[in-house]
Amino acid sequence: MMVSLVTGIGLVAIQLILLLMILRNIHESDVKYSADMVAQMNLAIDKSFQGIRSLAYHMSMGKNIENYLMPENDFDLYQNHQYFKQTVNTMILCDEHILDIALYRSDSRITYHYLKDDEELNEVIACNRDYFERQPQIPSFQVIYNERRDISYTVYVQPVKFLSRTTTHWNEQLGCLLIFLDKNLINNILEERDTDIVSSVCLLDEQDRIVTSIGLKDREDITDLRTEPISDTGWKIGYVLNDRTVFKRYGTLRYMIVAAIVVAISLFWVSFLACNHYIIRPISDLYHQIEFVTSGGMKKRIHMNREDEIGSIAQVINNMLNHQTEISYRMLYTQQELYEKELKEKENELRILENQVNPHFILNTLQCICGIAVIYDVQEVIDIATAMGEIFKYSLRAPETVTLRRELEIVEQYLSIVDIRFNHHFQWDVDVPEEFLNIEMPKMILQPLVENAVYHGLEKKGAGSVRLFCDREKESILIHIWDDGAGMEESKQEEIKRLLADGEALYRVSMEVKRIGIANTCLRIKNYFGNSYGIEIDSTEGSGTDIALRIPGERMEKQVDFDRNMDCLLHVSTE
Repeated sequence: MMVSLVTGIGLVAIQLILLLMILRNIHESDVKYSADMVAQMNLAIDKSFQGIRSLAYHMSMGKNIENYLMPENDFDLYQNHQYFKQTVNTMILCDEHILDIALYRSDSRITYHYLKDDEELNEVIACNRDYFERQPQIPSFQVIYNERRDISYTVYVQPVKFLSRTTTHWNEQLGCLLIFLDKNLINNILEERDTDIVSSVCLLDEQDRIVTSIGLKDREDITDLRTEPISDTGWKIGYVLNDRTVFKRYGTLRYMIVAAIVVAISLFWVSFLACNHYIIRPISDLYHQIEFVTSGGMKKRIHMNREDEIGSIAQVINNMLNHQTEISYRMLYTQQELYEKELKEKENELRILENQVNPHFILNTLQCICGIAVIYDVQEVIDIATAMGEIFKYSLRAPETVTLRRELEIVEQYLSIVDIRFNHHFQWDVDVPEEFLNIEMPKMILQPLVENAVYHGLEKKGAGSVRLFCDREKESILIHIWDDGAGMEESKQEEIKRLLADGEALYRVSMEVKRIGIANTCLRIKNYFGNSYGIEIDSTEGSGTDIALRIPGERMEKQVDFDRNMDCLLHVSTE
């Protein structure tokens, strides 16, 4: 019952949360839709205002209006008056949005407008005459009234200042041009709205006074207005959302949510009773039988005559018990196998320890050979045994990372053995600047490549030389092992280059061959420095081979800087 109560409350809470989310989404959708609608109105009004503004600007410029405002004689005034009258007549007839065009002159001598028979318009023009003739104006949309302020007109004011005569004073207002806008222009745009979303819409001037409105019955509703500014005018479009339609949607949605909650709770109780009869009671019975089986030993089993999921669970438990019984009998055999496996591991450890003894035996044997050679005064054997001991000791006991200096020392030991072996037939030269000797690298990298140069290059040719040198290429260091031996065929060279460029092939060859060679060395360089580094080969058949090890130079530069700083510190401390 507690679970049912909590679940019911949870369902109601979820439904209420969903209701609030849906209401918020509907409200946000209405607000966005209304904003888009007002933006379209704004664009249409702004477009019309731009046309009125452009017309007023062009009418206020030029010699025609100049001659009309500043005539040289009455006959000239008459001629220009006729021209201006005809121009105004054409403008009004061509643009249905223009109600009238009026022109004031600053000296109060001329006041002209088209609709002479309109008494209301005459009253408004006369009432505002002093304001437009005497006070400086700026191009702007304004609302003008009569003296009783019960009649208003929307006008665009364009002062006339810049004329072409030499006697004209720049920036001095000589006249004022007014274009009266037809209210139907704005009303028609404002009426194009969705009344289900926007109940009322109006046009506000710069002082937030209502110029015209559609559907705004109560002036107090202006506090609920949402506004959208019209560009370059200071005017705004105000609109009010239709709360009645919105709340009507909300009310319908509330009834649907309440009905869904009632149906959900009813279905939950029905499902709870069914669950109690078909699931809870059988599970309780199954639980008691499991307790009976676990307390009575491995031979007892569950007995339930059901073909549903609970009967399947009982059958699975019986199968598990049977399997556990079978496993118990296998435990003895498994323990015996584990014991035998541990014995084999101990034997392998003993073999590893025995293998570790062999390198010490070889070193001791080389020392014994060296002692015998000293007794018999065989200097070549002494030199070979000593160099071989150093190489063998280096390969076994040196750390995995060494400097180029240490690596070159072992190479020179090996070359001394080769010198004795081939009776000084070959020549070699190690020319590495001091700045490269602190480069860190894996041990036994250079010796296998020098050995290849001797046995595959110089020995086949019978004579020649080997040279080791370094140079820098951008951020890398190249260690060259060059010989002028037999070289290699182009097909063989291309095969080796493909092998060196393929990481998987390098690993496979290194594992299969099980010996140190160019593939093994290249793989060690890539594993230590990264795939951007490795071995490069350049060979010409009959002319020799150049093997270049590409390694990063950043570590060497850091080591050189460290050594330089240490020298400075030691120098300062000594002083």
